[in-house]
Amino acid sequence: MKNKKHYIQTAVVSVFFVAAFAFLVSGNTLTSNFDLESQQAAAGDFDWKAFYRIESLVLIDASTNKPVRKLLDGDTVNIQEFEKGKFSIEAVTTPSVNSVLFAIDEMKESRRDSLMPFAASYELYGNFHQLPLELGEHTVTATPFSHKRARGFIGDPVSISWTLVDDSDPL
Repeated sequence: MKNKKHYIQTAVVSVFFVAAFAFLVSGNTLTSNFDLESQQAAAGDFDWKAFYRIESLVLIDASTNKPVRKLLDGDTVNIQEFEKGKFSIEAVTTPSVNSVLFAIDEMKESRRDSLMPFAASYELYGNFHQLPLELGEHTVTATPFSHKRARGFIGDPVSISWTLVDDSDPL
């Protein structure tokens, strides 16, 4: 019974905050008349996707769990940049994002991550696992979501095409 009471209290508080936010977004003040149509129009014009956004994709050294650099469209990534040649990709997002769906190379879904940091490969408590990719051209697409498990409001996906090479220095 206690869990049911907690659930109801949480739902009531959530509805209150959503209503208060919609009221503020509409531009109304407490002294204005309540005009539902104008509030709905103002909320509809609001840029919700700004809250659910991928800021950047970052290459992570999976051996040290440290960022190496941003991944940019058209990049050539040398496997030798990473200790032991192991790397992953992290999606850096706005704070409101609760999950990211990664798709790599024509795959509709390669990984859903619901815990920060959002990684294209398995990651637990900041320990990144290697992203197993062959040398050659790749495309990674990261799509942000407002809820866990790639559900809720969908932000704009970010797609980056890049090439993975192995330029070993023989010296």
